[in-house]
Amino acid sequence: FDANVAGVDDLEFEPLLGSVGVELYFKPDKAPWQLGTEGKSEDSDDTEPEPAYERIDLGLSLTSRDGNVYVRSLREGGACFDSGIIAGDELIAINGARVSSADVKTLLGAITPGETITLTTSRRGLVIEREITAESMSAGAWKLRRLKDTTPEQRAGYESWLRQDWPGDGDDQSDDEAGAP
Repeated sequence: FDANVAGVDDLEFEPLLGSVGVELYFKPDKAPWQLGTEGKSEDSDDTEPEPAYERIDLGLSLTSRDGNVYVRSLREGGACFDSGIIAGDELIAINGARVSSADVKTLLGAITPGETITLTTSRRGLVIEREITAESMSAGAWKLRRLKDTTPEQRAGYESWLRQDWPGDGDDQSDDEAGAP
């Protein structure tokens, strides 16, 4: 408790989740050019991870108000944080193109990881241009799935934790997320 809740030590998820028959895994998003391709070939192995694709990471989240785009928050150590952008700054332009809430996703989508871009922001009426190099990160989400081979103790832990029966009879494990909390 002291190390993980009161302290700053990393939480070791594997033994905790394993005790209730589930595991944490990273499920990559499909790359934009893969969207619409459903299913896998018959010879593919469901345990084989899908290849991750990289997307840009500027280290900030945005919000819109009255058609304008503002910085909602930043990740410490991210490119925008390191350049001096702060929460509340208005994002005026990306590479000289005016930004609005309607087209910000399109403008950001045109940026590739490693590309140096110019962000123009406004803070209390002062317009500032900053050169930022877009970082990359794997696109996807962390998810939970049931383990394929579980003990009666793990199933009992799962049922106690979620207050529901262990789903199926164990042969439905091919669906990574079926019944996962």
